[in-house]
Amino acid sequence: MSGILNLVSIPFGWAMWALYQVFKNYGLAIVFFTIITKLILVPISIKQQKNQAKTALFQPKLDKLKKMYGNNKEKYQEEMTKLYQAEGINPMASCGPMIIQLLLVIGIYDVVRKPLTHILKIPKESIDYIIENSNKNTELEAFMQFKGDPSKFTELAADVAEKLNSFDITVFGLNFGAIPTLKSILVLIPILSGITALISSIISQRVNAKNNPAMQQAGNSMKIMMYTMPLMSVWIAFKVPAGLGFYWIISNIFIIAQTIILGILYSPEKLKAYAEAEVEKRRMQTGKIYTHAEEVEEDDNENKDSEKKLSKKELDKKRLAEARKRMAEKYGDE
Repeated sequence: MSGILNLVSIPFGWAMWALYQVFKNYGLAIVFFTIITKLILVPISIKQQKNQAKTALFQPKLDKLKKMYGNNKEKYQEEMTKLYQAEGINPMASCGPMIIQLLLVIGIYDVVRKPLTHILKIPKESIDYIIENSNKNTELEAFMQFKGDPSKFTELAADVAEKLNSFDITVFGLNFGAIPTLKSILVLIPILSGITALISSIISQRVNAKNNPAMQQAGNSMKIMMYTMPLMSVWIAFKVPAGLGFYWIISNIFIIAQTIILGILYSPEKLKAYAEAEVEKRRMQTGKIYTHAEEVEEDDNENKDSEKKLSKKELDKKRLAEARKRMAEKYGDE
């Protein structure tokens, strides 16, 4: 897992380093770093919206299958798999973008919480020494211990100590290395983190419900998540340095803007048209017009079963009667 994380965090770390060289300000570097990384994730968000539209178009067929075979889970799973194959839909298609997005977010989080590694480029041995002597868990907290009492870190190399002394993480008078408390001005960080997270959740759920009405059936479970996640954000923001909470605030604001803009550019009508065009494109490519898989198979099975039950003589009579009927329709009663 660490190898995969490094693939993401190392290039993002150099981006954070470059931004700090430009602005010489930890807070501004976080702002622009957040915007850049979120822009990278925009195509994934668009793909997810399109997948939701395809799922919404496909949902009535799944509902019909569930109604027919809901009491027989094995048969339902079998028919659902056939329907997915017939319609050319991969039920796991949305997992790929979500996994990529999760890995990127973890990598971004790693960059923001490790400024000594990614911005100052301090050797790992020196960072381990700083953290061990400070009895803290994060680089930001350990850095604050160094700033408070450099005499505890006498074994640090002179160039490393110089980098640490010149590194300023105060933004607008706020110390982003300190952990917020109820008695400090930094209490605004967890509060704003929770508020922006709640607004982001509400807007995202409304947009998703428009694109895929079936999501409204989730009901209480979605509402619980909508309020639980922002509360978790507030709680965590009181446990970590303010710099991380600030990153979450900027990230939430960007997501709010992105959701609104994509909701306008990719309205439910446009997404539905896209989904229908994708279905039609597949039909043209395969030369088939797909109906409900369960209906096709049910008709085929009924025909096969009825033919098996008929004797050879009865089957010949049936075929002869059908031939006479076709002849009568073609040449008249005579």
